[in-house]
Amino acid sequence: MLVSPSEVSTAPFYSIYLSNYTTNHYLAILQIPFILFKFLLIEKRKRCNEQWFFTHYAALPLALCVPCDKRIFLVQGVEWDFVRNKFISAMLRKLILAFYRNGRIVTTNQYLSRKMNESGLTVSAELQIWANESFYIESDVARDIDIVMVLRSGGTKRLDLYREFIRINNVRNKRLNIAVITPDDDINAIVNPLVSECYVRPSIDQMATTYARSKIFLMLSEHEGFGLPPLEAMGAGCVPICRNSGGIQTYMTGELANLVVPLEWDLSKIIDYSDSLLNSGKLEMYSTLSKKIFKSRFIDPI
Repeated sequence: MLVSPSEVSTAPFYSIYLSNYTTNHYLAILQIPFILFKFLLIEKRKRCNEQWFFTHYAALPLALCVPCDKRIFLVQGVEWDFVRNKFISAMLRKLILAFYRNGRIVTTNQYLSRKMNESGLTVSAELQIWANESFYIESDVARDIDIVMVLRSGGTKRLDLYREFIRINNVRNKRLNIAVITPDDDINAIVNPLVSECYVRPSIDQMATTYARSKIFLMLSEHEGFGLPPLEAMGAGCVPICRNSGGIQTYMTGELANLVVPLEWDLSKIIDYSDSLLNSGKLEMYSTLSKKIFKSRFIDPI
């Protein structure tokens, strides 16, 4: 593992870090010789029946140091779709699939399994993921926030669309109350003065409370291998409207699939759609369904 600026806890699992320095894309490139050396030492010391999971395309070159029958590629997203440059995306796709063909593939949901099958690959198993149960809130509270968003940087996250959505809202006669959650201080500096509320790296309890106060969760990403934030919001009865980014199809099912909007829709159409839902009288029905889908995982796993 590499230490990341957005580090997440790996407890209760024991983790070995290939680098003890906080890294980013550029530092990771400079650290490659050291990372490779440390990985080889670990692999040599532990060589027996261990299987090695490779979870991101940046780690795929390390798979060359491990026998094919020891390689497991954990697919958490269609990673070439995260790159907006079409030429680079196509080259990355060829490279990733070449590695995948020389090991076993494990995905995290049915959508990703289908995408791998469409690429001519066989999936060995699914290790399905779900949102933390702590996001579930049984009782309803007053929903004084119209729309909540999670803003992150990255080409397919479409921060530009979120910023334009907020700008348009601020010049309308009837402004909506918008709340933003972000892990990025720079994003906070930009949007904080423009929205009703903005939270930087809030706790699960703070996020769940914000979702419980919100009517609609809006996601404008172009591609998500799963997309946890809308599902987390659903646990508190916050109704998701999402562009068809892929992974959301795993949990936005049944009537909730009506709230998955085509990628081809322009922003004005998405704004009109969110306005119509806010005024439709269907929010309570969708809210109840959102909670039901969220909770079903903990009763009868999907």
